Amino acid sequence: MSAVVDFESARPVFSFPRPHVQTPWVPATLRLGGHARCRVMGVPLGHGAGVPGAELGPAALRIAGVGGGAAVPFRDVGDLPVSFLKARTPALARLERARSVAATCTRLEAAVRGAIAEGEVPVVLGGDHALAAGSVSGAAQAVRQAGGRLGVVWIDAHGDANTPETSPSGNLHGMPLAALLGAFDAPFDHLVGRPATLNPEDVVMVGVRDLDPGERAFLDGAGVARVGPRTGRALAGATLGALRHCTHIYVSFDVDGLDPDAAPGTGTPAQGGLTPESLAGLFAALRRDGRVCGLEVVEVNPVLDVRNRTARTAAAVLEPLLGD
Repeated sequence: MSAVVDFESARPVFSFPRPHVQTPWVPATLRLGGHARCRVMGVPLGHGAGVPGAELGPAALRIAGVGGGAAVPFRDVGDLPVSFLKARTPALARLERARSVAATCTRLEAAVRGAIAEGEVPVVLGGDHALAAGSVSGAAQAVRQAGGRLGVVWIDAHGDANTPETSPSGNLHGMPLAALLGAFDAPFDHLVGRPATLNPEDVVMVGVRDLDPGERAFLDGAGVARVGPRTGRALAGATLGALRHCTHIYVSFDVDGLDPDAAPGTGTPAQGGLTPESLAGLFAALRRDGRVCGLEVVEVNPVLDVRNRTARTAAAVLEPLLGD
């Protein structure tokens, strides 16, 4: 028996047998540290969030210069199409939101899978975090097809592991991780009928501090590793240590993982978050590690921001990963 540890309290949260994992060789060109180039794609999705404005995140992040100093070739392919809501009643609006999120995730899954398969590193500019049900699925498929195993660094104040039954709000941006771990199918249609995209041992949550009771029970039961807001080497060491068995890493960065003092422009802020310095240190360690094959930054909401401060902070902390 082995234990997945909550690194913040240094106690085992769930124990179960772990299979032996053999790490295969995978071409370095699929990795950010190899000879790949970055393929930037915007996903102006806001239908998964409860507060309007996240759909403006890609524009704000571009203005802030995310990736502008990238050390590898860097090209922006524009935005994926996202439908506008037309329904005039709450019930129809909820259905239309779900359909739009599902369609967007399907497109994004194909786009991310294609980028990695072609030797490029997808850099996804969101948009709300519901999009991760598409991006992470696409990355996992591409890495699996190359003979590798994908690990995910999920940076977030929240668990994003609710289901329609456990969610207090019903917002879809609080459900993608549960869907990726195989908890349920709808409303992410592209995952229907498939086995789970991710194994619990292939995910480490960083900065998490605000869990609903249902998602806490789900994450504890699955044994997903959690690393609370820490600084310096402790943060990087715990994060990379949890994914030592994976050949590639995808980074899903929700800006509310940062403390609201540094990132006020987001729809669901939570006090006590990561400092920009500690997160930049983690990204520098990920760059040195050399396994990052894709990343996304989500939940920037310019409507709630102050002079684009949150997007500028995101660009700054990502510089050690994308820049020289």
